Amino acid sequence: MSDLSSSVENSRHLWSLLKKSEKRLDSYMSQVEELIADRKKNQSFVKKLKARIREDNLAAVDSLSFISSILIKKDGSYSSRVASLARSIGEELSFDKTKINNSDIIARLHLTGMLFKDYNPEEFLFFPEKAVFIVEKFSGLKNLASVFLELDECFDGSGPNSKKGSKVSGEIRIVRGAAFYYHLSHTGLSNRNIKIQLDRASGQSLDPNVVSALYKLLEKKDFFVDSGIKCVNIMNLKPEMKLESGIFSKKGAMLLPAGTLLDEAVIDKIKAYDKGESVIDSILVTS
Repeated sequence: MSDLSSSVENSRHLWSLLKKSEKRLDSYMSQVEELIADRKKNQSFVKKLKARIREDNLAAVDSLSFISSILIKKDGSYSSRVASLARSIGEELSFDKTKINNSDIIARLHLTGMLFKDYNPEEFLFFPEKAVFIVEKFSGLKNLASVFLELDECFDGSGPNSKKGSKVSGEIRIVRGAAFYYHLSHTGLSNRNIKIQLDRASGQSLDPNVVSALYKLLEKKDFFVDSGIKCVNIMNLKPEMKLESGIFSKKGAMLLPAGTLLDEAVIDKIKAYDKGESVIDSILVTS
């Protein structure tokens, strides 16, 4: 009987321990579930916070981009148009989403370093460093700020720090190509002459791959769809369209300035220029 009693007592003791262990396990599981719930809640909060910071940064980028363009006496939408073209080049070259987004931001802010007034010729060469000084103040752009130091680097290594080829970040190579094309397209050059200038720059100041992408985009003639700008053949001009680039004579004299509103008389003038004083393949307009 004593052995039986002892066995029963031991069983009761083990059962008691099992119950206590079960309670502890339930308690631990409850704590784990609470931690998981808290983690999900925290992750959701962090995600929303990051989204808010990104929105604030992008809003600041847009504002600074507009101010830079205006103060440097360019059209207020200049940087956003260069950014739009940079995105198109990045997509044509199959860049990943991060690089394309970075190219967009760099393009919007690439004039920022010129906001410092009263540059003498030597100081002007250091505008990329000034851009870094401003851009690194944005909490979400600190990692991108140093890339602005490469704004003056050329593909052939002739830039200030002799960076060459792929040593220059892909984003900068794209932005340089976009800005170069935008400048050419707003000086009244025909597509044929733009291609000549791109050929000269290819392998020197510009990445040949970027130039190839520009050729493809030039054929599509849809660079500035988002901004309402389109490239049209001279025969497709219509009244109420507005010139987005000037029209120049073969000797470089301005025949019609950017901003000219077209009517039948002006369109007839342009067609007359095309036969005589000017070489016009297609024209940038808004309708």
